[in-house]
Amino acid sequence: MIGYGEYLLLSEAPMFKRRYAVDGDVVLGCTIGCQFCYYRMIDSTAPYIGTGRLRRLATPEEFAESVAGSKLVSERSLVIMGARGDASMYPSEIPKVLDAAEKLGVKAKFLALRRAAYDKTVREHLASYTQLYYGTTITPKAAETGTPVQEELQLRGLRHAADFSDRVSVEVGPITPNNIAAVRDVLTTLKDMGWESAIYRGVSVGSWGIDRRTVVEKLLKMGFLTPEQAKEALSSPEYFYGVKNNLDAALERAVLNMFEEVGLKAYRHTGQFYAENWGVPIALTRRNKVRRDVLDFAKKAQYPGKDLRRQLEHLGYEDAEIEWSHELGVKTAYVRTKTPITEDVAMYLGEVTGVAVIASNYLPSPDGEALKHYLKHDFFGMPERTKRSIMERLK
Repeated sequence: MIGYGEYLLLSEAPMFKRRYAVDGDVVLGCTIGCQFCYYRMIDSTAPYIGTGRLRRLATPEEFAESVAGSKLVSERSLVIMGARGDASMYPSEIPKVLDAAEKLGVKAKFLALRRAAYDKTVREHLASYTQLYYGTTITPKAAETGTPVQEELQLRGLRHAADFSDRVSVEVGPITPNNIAAVRDVLTTLKDMGWESAIYRGVSVGSWGIDRRTVVEKLLKMGFLTPEQAKEALSSPEYFYGVKNNLDAALERAVLNMFEEVGLKAYRHTGQFYAENWGVPIALTRRNKVRRDVLDFAKKAQYPGKDLRRQLEHLGYEDAEIEWSHELGVKTAYVRTKTPITEDVAMYLGEVTGVAVIASNYLPSPDGEALKHYLKHDFFGMPERTKRSIMERLK
C-alpha cells in the first residue's frame, strides 16, 4: 500500500515518487477526467481529476529548482511533468521549466505526459528543446472505455510530432476485452506514420483513501478485471495494490500477435522503452527483487558506475553494511541499514551505480518516519513552504 509519507508528497510536493522515472508536476490535476484515471481513485488527488479544478504545486522556476536540488535525481534521470494530471494543463509553462533548468545546469531529461491531442505547440517544444521528450496514451474505443479524448484526434495530432518520433513515446491502453478489437487499427496507423514501437498496458488503479469494493466493482463493470481477478482483488490487499497494469494473459497474447502482424515492436513496461530507446539507465530491481524482464533492455543503457557506498553516505545512510553477490547474472548488493531504504532510493541507487540493490530494511514507499529522512536529506527538492507544510502534517 502507499505509505503515509508518499501520500503527503503526492498531495503537496512537485516531485513525489521515483521509479524508472521521477514523477512530478507543476500543476496537480486534469480537466480531461478519464474514468479510469489512477488519481481519480486516491482521495487527495480525486478533487482535481475531471472536476475543472487545478492546484498549482510550483512555479516553473520552482519546479526546475526542485529538480536541481533533489538528491534522487541524477544527470541521467528522466523527470516527468504531468504525472498527476496532464501536461496540456500548462503548455506555456513547459518552456519556462526547460529554460530555468538550463540556467541551473540540470542535465536530466524531461518527459511531458500529454493525453490531449498534440498540436503545433508540441512540435515547437520538441524543436526548441532537445532535453524535452513527450509521451501520450491512446485508448482504443476511447469513449466506450472511459475517456473523452478520441483516438482519431490523438493519432492525427501525432503528425505534429512525427519528425521527432525518437523523442515521443506512445502507450496504447488501457486494453480490455471490450476494446481489443480496435487495437490493431491504432497500431496500423502508428506504423503508417513512421512509428517503430509502442508500449501497451492494462488497468490502472489507486490504493489510498478509497473503498476497495467500490473500485473493484467499477473496474469489473468497465471490463478491466475478470470475475476471477475481481474476487482475488477483494480478498487480497496485496493483489489489489498490484492491479496497476494488469492485463489478462489471453488478451496479452492477442495484443502481441497484433504488434507482430503490424510490424511494431511491443514494450510491456515504460522502463523497458526508456532504457532501450532513450538510454535511461534504469534500476535492475523492482519491489526489492531483481527484475528479470528489464535485464535485456537495460543492457542498452550506459550506467554512470558511481560507488554504491559513497552514494549511500550521500543519502544519509552512513551505517550501511554491504554484502556483495550475483543474482541472475547481475552484480547485486545486499544492503543493511537502520533507516529503511525505500523503492525511491533503490531506484536511484540502481540508476547511478548499475548495481541491483536489495535492502534488508525495505519499504515500498516512505512512511512518516522515512519521510523525515527524505526531508532532512533533500531527496525530493521542493519549495520551503511545501517542506514546512509537510513537516507540520508529520507532527
